[in-house]
Amino acid sequence: MHPRALIVLTLVLPAVLAGQSPPTPEVPNAVMFEFITVADFFGSQLVAAFDSIPPARYDYRPTPSQQTIGYIAQHLENANYSLCERLGVLKHPRTPKDSLADTVKAHWPKDTLVQRLEASLRFCDTAMERVGKLESAKLASTLLAFETDLAEHYSQISSYMRLLGMVPPSALPPRARVAIALPAAALSSYVGVYELTPGLELDVTLQNGALYIRSSIRSAAVQLWPESNTDFFAKVVDAQVTFVRDARGAVSGLVLRQYGRDRPAQKQRPLGVFAADTDVGRARGSVAYDREEQTYLVAGSGENMWDVRDDFHFVWKRVSGNFLLSTRARFIGAGVEEHRKIGWTIRPSLDPGSAHVTAALHGNGLMSLQFRRQAGAITEEEKSADSLPDVEAIIQLERRDGEYFMSVARAGDTLVTQRLAGVSLPDTVYVGLFVCSHNATVTERAIFSKVRIGTAPKRN
Repeated sequence: MHPRALIVLTLVLPAVLAGQSPPTPEVPNAVMFEFITVADFFGSQLVAAFDSIPPARYDYRPTPSQQTIGYIAQHLENANYSLCERLGVLKHPRTPKDSLADTVKAHWPKDTLVQRLEASLRFCDTAMERVGKLESAKLASTLLAFETDLAEHYSQISSYMRLLGMVPPSALPPRARVAIALPAAALSSYVGVYELTPGLELDVTLQNGALYIRSSIRSAAVQLWPESNTDFFAKVVDAQVTFVRDARGAVSGLVLRQYGRDRPAQKQRPLGVFAADTDVGRARGSVAYDREEQTYLVAGSGENMWDVRDDFHFVWKRVSGNFLLSTRARFIGAGVEEHRKIGWTIRPSLDPGSAHVTAALHGNGLMSLQFRRQAGAITEEEKSADSLPDVEAIIQLERRDGEYFMSVARAGDTLVTQRLAGVSLPDTVYVGLFVCSHNATVTERAIFSKVRIGTAPKRN
């Protein structure tokens, strides 16, 4: 495969789901989007390949024992329906034509074969969208089988095209685009975090007078070149971004365009020192930021933050390297559960089973350093000697060179510090405040003040 195709898949510009948008039980999470990205790439390249081959060559095969191009096209259609039905969310209605012999369908007109192939890929797009959050090994195995099949057949048809003296779509250069010059002042309003789907954001930054875009699940940033005041393109991948403004003229989102499909992403409103807020797992919550008082009123439900999954409301930003998180925090009201929790959490993803390091103040005053060493593992805990019931607590959580330090105290008292080593999280992580009610039917509230996210001081 051409190197450019590999670059496409390692960036985070996920492809967009096609046309149909029926109600879904859950929005696809970042893991599901990774599968959608790969399927969209190979699916679009297959359609482009079959569409570019002349009808007269659909009976071509390199040797008598190999399949013809027409045969491969109809076989792919059947395989797509068969594999995507295994996802368990859609059933393809059969017609009399579907029952015809493969050797008969292989001689259908080119336009018919291409249209039917496209329809099967749209069926798979819808099926994957309806899966929502990918948390089943069986579904993951089915998706791998589907995408491996697409990749193998694209390799096959690319070889045929080379033998016919044609260039496969993935080896073609993108359409030439001309960049214009825009001053930094015209670009600054585009800076921000844009959510494609829960757990998958695009971070747009301004560096040395140029815009860059980076996904929350990849570390490499890609420069965006302006074609107009609102339209931008990337040079290392065939992808374009259009920024959208609301009725007041404020930037409200962007549209990512790739492989002829569009995917909208909503701009997250800044919340003081944070980029956005999110429900993690099966929780519901909100945040209200008081700019004058510089306080955060955070509400959240959630069954628990324990065992192999967490449910909570999260107010977050992404940071890298060493850092120190500090806040004063207190519950509002007597509460329902003694193990409702508030505090700081550090995690590489927004998945409920993510690895993490968390400084948690419980409703009964227990202060604990909780951590999950890897995704899906059991939560471990180290309890603080300090108990902080019904008080405004100072909660600090620091990362320094791969070690973590939790420091807590009543406001005005001396901080008590605990050290944690042996938990490896990536350099760039989500950090933020959380509220978990410890009861899925209850919403608890907490107020956070004097919130700081800064550079970790030197330690002896």
